Formats: sequence, C-alpha cells, structure tokens
Amino acid sequence: GDDAAVLAAAPLWQLTDADLTDALRLARQAEQALLVLQARLVHQGATRGIPRSQGHRSTAGWLRSSLLLDPQPARDLAAHATALQHPNLQQVVLNGHADVRQAAVIASTLDAIPDNLATLDGPINQAQILHDAETAMIDLARQLPAYQLRRVGERILNHIAPELADHADHAAL
Repeated sequence: GDDAAVLAAAPLWQLTDADLTDALRLARQAEQALLVLQARLVHQGATRGIPRSQGHRSTAGWLRSSLLLDPQPARDLAAHATALQHPNLQQVVLNGHADVRQAAVIASTLDAIPDNLATLDGPINQAQILHDAETAMIDLARQLPAYQLRRVGERILNHIAPELADHADHAAL
C-alpha cells in the first residue's frame, strides 16, 4: 500500500511514451489482481456469514456499509466474488487473459448452459461442452470487451456445438 501511494504521487513527466504506456498496463494488471483479492475476501466473508451476523440482508449491503460503496459498485463486487469461484477464472484474470468484468461474463455464460444437454440429442459430454465454452470465451476475452463478450456468450452453443444449439433453443421455448 505504501509503495503504491509513493508510485501514485511520483512525477510522470520524465517517462517516455512507451514507458508511460507500459506503466499504465502494469497498473491495470495490478488493479485486476487487487480486484481478485477483494473478490476472494468478499467470498470468504459471505461464506462465513459475516454480512448476516452484522445485520445485513445481502453481501452487497454489507459491502456498502463496510466500504462506503455506492450500490452498483457493491453489487458488482459481490457478483465478482461469486463469478471468480469458477475454476480457472481467478487464474485467467491474474494471468492478464481477461479482466474481472470479462470473467463475470464468462461465469454467467457457463452458468446459463443448460444442464440437460445430454437429453437433447443423444450422448453428449456435458463436461466437454462446458470446457469448450470456457476455452472459447477465454480466447475471445483477449479480443472483445465485456459487453461484446456477453453477446457472444448468449449464443455460445452456436459456436461450440451448433448441432445442439437448435435443440437447446427449442427446449428452452
């Protein structure tokens, strides 16, 4: 914390354009690592029941009170805490392959894939479908911001298992 405060106050005029751009990227990577840490702390607090024990109806309410956050950032942090519990997503963010918002989109996409794919069109390997969807979304996160990634996620079965997409849409209707 102290080192970050010193760096934040340091003069930047002497940095070259390339150094400034590199420093900005490194600061973003550090920010994402801190968001992962916050999400893990929030998840641990929620798992322990701290929000309820302190009289809050929700994790977001606890965060608003404890951290003096506005409602939307508190809800976002609570959602990130849940999303980053998906296997691999914490590491994907820490490796710089996605940011926390993209990881939340990937998690919601995986959660939205129907559990009953095997009943739609013969023998289907559900675990393989989920793995392929996660891999595709992570790869796309390197190219697309979260809002575009969300659009792709809505139709992920069309990308990874087009033969199942129509059956899944029909079953959903």
